[in-house]
Amino acid sequence: MSTPLLSVKDMRITFHVNGGRDQLHAVDGVSFDLASGESLGIIGESGSGKSTIARAVLSLLRITRGEITMEGKTIVTPQSPGKPGNYGVQIIFQDPHAALNPRSKIIRSLVEPLEIQGKGNASSRRDMALEMLAKVGINRALADRYPHELSGGQKQRINIARALLLRPKILVADEATAALDVSIQADILNLYKDLQDEFGLSFIVITHDLAVASYVSDRIAVMYLGRFVELGPSATLATKSAHPYTRALMSAEPEALPRRLQKQDRLVLRGEIPSPVTPPSGCRFRTRCPIATDLCAAEAPPWREMSPGHYSACHFAEEVMAGKPLDGSDKPQNLESVK
Repeated sequence: MSTPLLSVKDMRITFHVNGGRDQLHAVDGVSFDLASGESLGIIGESGSGKSTIARAVLSLLRITRGEITMEGKTIVTPQSPGKPGNYGVQIIFQDPHAALNPRSKIIRSLVEPLEIQGKGNASSRRDMALEMLAKVGINRALADRYPHELSGGQKQRINIARALLLRPKILVADEATAALDVSIQADILNLYKDLQDEFGLSFIVITHDLAVASYVSDRIAVMYLGRFVELGPSATLATKSAHPYTRALMSAEPEALPRRLQKQDRLVLRGEIPSPVTPPSGCRFRTRCPIATDLCAAEAPPWREMSPGHYSACHFAEEVMAGKPLDGSDKPQNLESVK
């Protein structure tokens, strides 16, 4: 078996809050591999820990436990946080407007990373920047304009060009289409695919939008309150999800149909995501799960492989995969429901 391009093992990230009296468990025991040329989508509600994982992979946060390796070489541990930008990982930020210095021309924003890394001279850096602009579909004539003279879609393409100039192996897209119009989102997602083919890139796509994750990702990880609850091929999660939370996210996707033609069996989650300072015992999703039982409160569900490459952390994953109703009317037998 080939060595993964990126490997995250049992990563935990804890913050001290309330004057140091309490600990906030932002990421609590997450592991995954990323192969060369693969796209991994990480989805979940706000506050689930998605962006915290992204920052840790970029060496922007110190991890509390675990390790991150790149091509078999350890790059991040709790004792050695690593240096940002040194391991072939770059980020595309969510807000294309805030990501560019409004007082600098586009060409200046592009060549600055090359200057920091000591690549080439002034002339060659400008040539590299202009060439990369062309690859992301931006006219070179725009290089000498200021950010406020460009559209949001153009600015996001420029941010992508800037990230690519350092020739990364992995691009982290942290909600990178959320601030764009829907039609522009489609253009940017198609650009991801084109660039992936041309440069052999791997992507980590952080999003709350299941449709975006499914379109650009080979595999999807579903995250809830600091932990992965399901991980598998995009097509598998779309047709045979094995966790109630995944089913709920899929049910929440809007349908471009008249109301009379829309599905009537939507699974609506009640309540808010619990505090990561005091997470629930057992299964962390149990306080909002319609099929939760006493077993879910007593024991954390094991991470199980339901089919090749498809994992779930749910005591009743088989029932969920079988498509049983999740309205609480068909709870597993011989177990009393949680009050």
